[in-house]
Amino acid sequence: MNLAWGRLPVLSLPVTIKNSSAHDIRWDLAHEWYGGIWPPTDLYVAVRPAGGGAKFWSNGPGYLVGEKASADNLVTLKPGETRNFDIRLNWRGTGSVPFEPLIDESKPGRYSIKFLLFFKADGSEEYLESQAAEIEVEN
Repeated sequence: MNLAWGRLPVLSLPVTIKNSSAHDIRWDLAHEWYGGIWPPTDLYVAVRPAGGGAKFWSNGPGYLVGEKASADNLVTLKPGETRNFDIRLNWRGTGSVPFEPLIDESKPGRYSIKFLLFFKADGSEEYLESQAAEIEVEN
């Protein structure tokens, strides 16, 4: 990603979410942030090196790629609707609140990744956790 102050490596993953329920579903999905307190988001990501060598998952908020002037981003999916989202995996937090990236782009290899989404549907609060998937980060 080219920015005014230089080039920034961005590692992201396209994620598809489909509403298979009979009701609208809603959640907040914010863009990555550049300063101050992180914006709220209802998507979380967990990552660990593949192959069972790592016992614990690194986890943190999942943000859309690219900074945006507004932190608010309410997503609504109607029944049967599908949308794609580009989720940042090497976001380093903000200037005043740093964060260890979920995946360091300088460490290529295979990783296991899964997602947790909190959402509202038909007046109740729900969540779902994806199955772990294997991805490969190349240099």
